[in-house]
Amino acid sequence: MRDGPNSRIGFIVPKHGHTAVRRNRLKRILRELTRLTLLSALRASGAGLVMDIVMRARPSAYSASQDALRAEFDTLRARLLRPAVAESSQRTNVTPPATGS
Repeated sequence: MRDGPNSRIGFIVPKHGHTAVRRNRLKRILRELTRLTLLSALRASGAGLVMDIVMRARPSAYSASQDALRAEFDTLRARLLRPAVAESSQRTNVTPPATGS
């Protein structure tokens, strides 16, 4: 068991006319890409970021290559971390108010 909050990611993979085997394969690919790109980046950011993310697969995801999906995840990672990292760096540069003694 881990202490403290962890980021969570959920997937919505509609049928879009595909079999359960194809849906499960797509979910496995999405989970692995999430582990390799998003979750590792959130942990490595050092900003203590905790996010709950829900992703919905579009019909085109079934026919996309793993490289194309990875490129989408890299774009998403950059979009998610950009504002969060900027916000955390602003928080660390704030000086605490002086206390009266």
